[in-house]
Amino acid sequence: KNPTVALQGPLQRSLFPMLNDYWDVWYAGETRETKRMLRQMVMMHVTNHLLKAREVVTRNTKKIKGVQDKMKKAEQKAQDEEKLAQAGEKAGLRSKNRRKKRRRGLNISGDLPEIPVLRDQGLTRPRVLVLAPFRNSAYDLVNWIIRLLPPSCKKQVHNRKRLKEEYGPDPDEKTDPKKGVEWADTFRGNKDDAFRLGIALHRDSVKLFSDFYNSDLIVASPLGLRTITGPLEAAGSKSSEYDFLSSIEMLVMDQAEIFSMQNWEHVKVVCGFLNRKPYQLRDTDINRVREWNLSGQSLLFRQNIILSRHMTLDISGLFSSRRLFGNGRPRVKIRPTYKGAVKRVVPAMRQICQKVECESLGSAHEARYNYFIQDIFPKLHATSASEGRCILFIPSYLDFVRIRNHLKRQGISFANCCEYTRDPEVSRARQLFFDGDVQYLLVTERFHFFKRYRLRGACHCVFYAPPDHEGFYPETLNLLSPAGASVAATDEAAASAWGDNACLLLYTRYDFLALARIFGEERAQRMVAKDSEKSTFMFVSNSRK
Repeated sequence: KNPTVALQGPLQRSLFPMLNDYWDVWYAGETRETKRMLRQMVMMHVTNHLLKAREVVTRNTKKIKGVQDKMKKAEQKAQDEEKLAQAGEKAGLRSKNRRKKRRRGLNISGDLPEIPVLRDQGLTRPRVLVLAPFRNSAYDLVNWIIRLLPPSCKKQVHNRKRLKEEYGPDPDEKTDPKKGVEWADTFRGNKDDAFRLGIALHRDSVKLFSDFYNSDLIVASPLGLRTITGPLEAAGSKSSEYDFLSSIEMLVMDQAEIFSMQNWEHVKVVCGFLNRKPYQLRDTDINRVREWNLSGQSLLFRQNIILSRHMTLDISGLFSSRRLFGNGRPRVKIRPTYKGAVKRVVPAMRQICQKVECESLGSAHEARYNYFIQDIFPKLHATSASEGRCILFIPSYLDFVRIRNHLKRQGISFANCCEYTRDPEVSRARQLFFDGDVQYLLVTERFHFFKRYRLRGACHCVFYAPPDHEGFYPETLNLLSPAGASVAATDEAAASAWGDNACLLLYTRYDFLALARIFGEERAQRMVAKDSEKSTFMFVSNSRK
């Protein structure tokens, strides 16, 4: 059967042939509108892979069982002939025909074929691993798998009620419309990020919450798996449970950009455990294990599928890694062409983008930090009393800690909100900033991603680096309070002044992807061009237009 018959829309029809040919695919254009059809398409590919694999195993098992049955019958017949011959000898019947019949009975098994060597399995049963950030995502993915299975394969679905109770949405849940439709879509339902679920496909039934070593498919979060695998240093010890990942044939990462907002280290650790030789074999028929599994080459035959809202350096590094994703399959990255979220900035303000020179990606963090504390912040602090309060938006938590410690050493009064700040402390920090008791409010991108608070009272904003989520840029600027009259200057000389509302963004040439999402493809290319003599770019928005 042609699986493309069930595909709907040009997106599915263009992507599915790549998946069906077992290419490595990273689609970085997932939106609220396309998420449903992308999940349907990928889960159809997963289901198709599992059903075909089970069909091959079942067919080969029947072949082996048929040969074994013939051999058993031949052996039984030979034993019967032997008994008759022995009985005849005891009775003194040693005729020529009796001796010939005895020889035929003893040699009958020699005419049978040998048991065929059919290698169709891995060292462990699980074939597919699906990583999802929250239980609500896993709930949708599992339901898609059940929905896409043929009716003959799901006459009974075990533990479906438990799935709804532990992973399904709360019927009394209420969403906050102030946080936006994107936040509501991401955090609807069960937002727990520590889970793992095994699924076993049988001839006419599906078992949810099956033991991993008896499962065909595992749906889990990186944190859920990390709690049982432990660190990579624990590989090969009894304290680390990772054998069930030894024969994964397909890895699917859904909403991969959210993993960076959780803990990307968990993703790297889980991927590091994939396709390792197991510490201990469990119910493994070595005669059925494929040669490339036995020789430790499982990684070379694994398909990797990543769905994300946008491209990040974390995902790009993983997808390009020869050590973690090093197979010989064709590889494709797909992303949309961005027009720029800067068009959604409403208030009249100047937006100044300052390029930070650095020699390599490894030195970018240090170069940005030194430039900020030596050049940017002293000028900003000198005019803070007259220019108004300022939000320091810092994407990385490590950079946030460095800036926070620097301000403490300088004795500068500030408030801060990060993903680890308790709710009472967040409320106090927001109130201090709004009342003007502190001039600076430090905010991390993770904090804004999970909370989406309306941070009021700021007149200016400094982005320590471009945020990965381009929507955070206009969201933050649209909350700035008026600082004076509307901006009338349009020349480049105005970039050095901090009059009215102003925004400063620091970037390096390695931030092209984030810049393209915020300012558009053409502007981003000019901003990171190596041969460009300009290091400062200014965009002026005017609410009167």
